[in-house]
Amino acid sequence: MRILMVDWENLTRGLGAWGVSWSPQRQLQTLVETLEARIGAIDSVELHCPGHVETKADRRILQRPGEGRRVIFELCAPGKNMADIQIAVKASEAFHAGHAVAIVSDDRDLGYVVRYHALKGRASTLVHLEAKPPTTVKGLAGCSIPLPPAFRPKTKKRKLRSWDLAALSLYALGSPSSPLGTATGLIEAPSTRWWEDQARGEFGRIAATIPADLEQADSVVARLWRLRWGGGLDRAEAERVAATRIAGGVDPGEVIDALLAARLLRVAAGDRCEVAPSWRDGLVVPMRRVVLFLALSDERRATATEIQNLLRRSVARIHVNGIDEDEAAHIGAVHLAAVADLQQYVLHALKTRIKAIADQPQQRGGSVVTLTDRRHPFVQQSIRVATEVVRVADRPVIHHVLARRLGEFGVVDPDRWVRCLLDARVLTRHGDRYSATPGASERLSSQSG
Repeated sequence: MRILMVDWENLTRGLGAWGVSWSPQRQLQTLVETLEARIGAIDSVELHCPGHVETKADRRILQRPGEGRRVIFELCAPGKNMADIQIAVKASEAFHAGHAVAIVSDDRDLGYVVRYHALKGRASTLVHLEAKPPTTVKGLAGCSIPLPPAFRPKTKKRKLRSWDLAALSLYALGSPSSPLGTATGLIEAPSTRWWEDQARGEFGRIAATIPADLEQADSVVARLWRLRWGGGLDRAEAERVAATRIAGGVDPGEVIDALLAARLLRVAAGDRCEVAPSWRDGLVVPMRRVVLFLALSDERRATATEIQNLLRRSVARIHVNGIDEDEAAHIGAVHLAAVADLQQYVLHALKTRIKAIADQPQQRGGSVVTLTDRRHPFVQQSIRVATEVVRVADRPVIHHVLARRLGEFGVVDPDRWVRCLLDARVLTRHGDRYSATPGASERLSSQSG
């Protein structure tokens, strides 16, 4: 039995530095297929990394059953060398059980682990990212191979564009991890210190203001996912969608490039684009959904469970006919994981970035989320637009009337806003008509300032 142990964070960072914007699933599939051609059949794969490296949804996808081999996602504590220590222990256990082990990492310490077991006559292989193994580890010549050339596409860095700032700031708005992974391999920075300066908080500062181009990029992401319900689409198709969501005079290709650099969009099998599953509903409109839900709630507060249920009901779900129970269960598990990721992103954005909510733990478990800053421009704009829509819907109106009114406020995607207002209980639907929920006008008026 041969086990492949991957320092997943090390591999992902290395590929990002080369400008590889593949989906995690394609990354794993390519790794296994190319290595099997070199070292033989791989029976089991272990991906070792801290939890922040991959979203819950992507972890579910990576561990999808029925791929012909077992894939285990081994979470480790964050911090330097924690994955290395875990791999070293697991490798020792595997060797003593008589298994062959291949380790994918550029880490020097794991190089010593491989060499130690190779000297003991055990089937041990180090797969290093660079052309040569770690230079400080001697004696690896017979038990190490470089990462296959398929992982090093010829990528020429391009200049930084304004849409790169919008896409990277959108990522930083929701995710506590750095948005710079793939961008550093695709974009030529204005100066040697530029990336470092941005990582210190510039993207977060831009995100907190939620500029118009950030919200437009968010609309593109959500629309791309709904176009194929999470399935891949070709580059030309993605650019056509971007052109319908961005104001005139912008090259839609630059928007797609920016989304790929920020890993909101990634390259799946066959070079088709796909939206990261946890971003299937975007981020800005779900944030507005939570803000308006809290604004209409008693004392402007709700439990974390209520927020989770609100997002679960609103996030797009895949409905596919003619699939077996295992496939249906997998799709359902990915959906729930994506909802959990989205909830984390929304609360992080509202609490840490724009500082409009507070999250208070409760003695009996769980927490209560409270809208604390009604004067933040994002909160005020959400309430103002909702108030105007309530006035229009004082009497039942059709969707077209609502969409036109929202368009007058500069809303890029009125359909998403209508769904948002329904989920937040600002509007109520009656067949093909919409009306203001009783009491919504008074509650919204009390929140404006």
